[in-house]
Amino acid sequence: MSEREGVDSDGPTPSSREVSGRVKNTWMLGGILLILSGLLNSGRPEVPYLHIVSVLLFAAALVVFAIGLKSEASVTARKPLGTFALIGLGVFSVLHVFEGQLAGIVQIELLSLLTLIGLAARGALALIAVVQIARVAVVPRPWNTLPGWTLVAIAAVNALQIVTTQVFVLHGNAGGADAQNTLFAISSVVGLVTMAAPLLLGVMAIVLATRASGEQTVPVFHSHEN
Repeated sequence: MSEREGVDSDGPTPSSREVSGRVKNTWMLGGILLILSGLLNSGRPEVPYLHIVSVLLFAAALVVFAIGLKSEASVTARKPLGTFALIGLGVFSVLHVFEGQLAGIVQIELLSLLTLIGLAARGALALIAVVQIARVAVVPRPWNTLPGWTLVAIAAVNALQIVTTQVFVLHGNAGGADAQNTLFAISSVVGLVTMAAPLLLGVMAIVLATRASGEQTVPVFHSHEN
């Protein structure tokens, strides 16, 4: 038997049980953070600190999933593009929370521009992240596509809200009772989807973490892989 059998360039290959335990711990922690984030994302203006805590928990969950407590637990296999996209999405999400603090400090035009840039950056980073998660398939199929579908749902309801608002504005009846009721209903749907998305992903992560602690095979990604 060769001395290097079962050993790669980074040392002994971890056993399937060890890998499963590392994946379980990472995904369980990330799932709990996502669920707490969704539960605290009430969207109630009278308790803005809850939204801040929600976003911080969301960002922390993204970092946990991106890096993993060990490399094999990273949902992006620690590949640079997906990993930096997930972490960047968390950072921009936190920055977005504090954009309102700039009101009155910077000109409204500049604030609007910063908001637009932040929205575009978060959208691009989210798209890159979900594509990479689906592509590397550390998360078992078909669940590796669920983050992508949640992104589609969030984008769809937000687009519906923007288009509906613009239609009412162009027709000059944005202040009418019917328009206000419609916009309120759509806004409620946006809030519901935004809250449900991290809850759904968090539950999925915990379920997969529980499965990973069983006998299922969990892929191991070594540092020499591209």
